[in-house]
Amino acid sequence: MRVRRSNEHARLPQGRKRTSPSRRANRSWRAALFALLGLGALGWYASERSGDHLVAKQAAGAIPPAPALYQCDGRTHCSQMTSCAEAHYFLAHCPNVNMDGNGDGEPCEQQWCK
Repeated sequence: MRVRRSNEHARLPQGRKRTSPSRRANRSWRAALFALLGLGALGWYASERSGDHLVAKQAAGAIPPAPALYQCDGRTHCSQMTSCAEAHYFLAHCPNVNMDGNGDGEPCEQQWCK
């Protein structure tokens, strides 16, 4: 019977190499880095799709505001509107409008914004 010395290692299956603890730590560090990069890319993609960056650029003056096609002139009901876009403008910019009965942010759902 042969006694194994401390500098002899147990044999691994063919084709596999023993990795040192520092290499294993290096791999876990790289995996964490790739995971963070992936999450960052996903967050960037989501913010680009939402359009929040355009609001920030517009507030900073980088993008000029769109000219107002409509103006608040006292109309408050859907029957007084001529389009869905006009109803959206009035709901967002004019006081005391009665165009969103269910409070979901979509005005004139029965007349214009179907």
